[in-house]
Amino acid sequence: MGKVKTYLWMSMITISFACGFLNNGFYNEYGQFVPKRPRFKLKDKPQNKIIENIDTVNVFKLSKMYYEGKEIYPNREVTTRNYYPEYNTIYIKFFSNGRVLTMSIPSMDSLGNLNNLNEKDLNPRKSNSFKKYYYGKDLFTFEIESFVRGESIGYYLRSKYMINAKGDTLTREMFEGKGSAIYVKEPLPKHWKRVPGRLVKEVC
Repeated sequence: MGKVKTYLWMSMITISFACGFLNNGFYNEYGQFVPKRPRFKLKDKPQNKIIENIDTVNVFKLSKMYYEGKEIYPNREVTTRNYYPEYNTIYIKFFSNGRVLTMSIPSMDSLGNLNNLNEKDLNPRKSNSFKKYYYGKDLFTFEIESFVRGESIGYYLRSKYMINAKGDTLTREMFEGKGSAIYVKEPLPKHWKRVPGRLVKEVC
């Protein structure tokens, strides 16, 4: 009986330790999932060449997503008033200090009208904003590093991107090379206030 109690006690300690270890992220005051002890590899990495060739004024909007040659976003077969609101539109905003802000907004409102990015969506302190880092050794290929939540665990993810010669289209490699996501540059209205890089740095 004593051995059983000891085994159960040790099991509880092990489970508690494991849960504490795996739960390496938390939701901050803005409702964003962030690491408890940030260990970003791309943060402030020197000689970031891609900064010289990427637009840090406007945004890039998710346009298409493919898997094994088939378009999966937006999926025209389910683009209806009943299903389309389940999709979000993703925007990427780059900053000259190596930070990235991605924003996720519903593609449609409750009435079925298309949503567009507005000035308030650029606030890096919103719960649907995600702070990341980017780095590239040359002018056309780079990586974006983010901290994401999986099943009871947070982990760092580095995604590969390419920018075309004109600088208006990004291609992200996905699904272990079996798919891709295409982002197209979208100019921001000139009268909008620019989000200072220091503010993004503050919440990174």
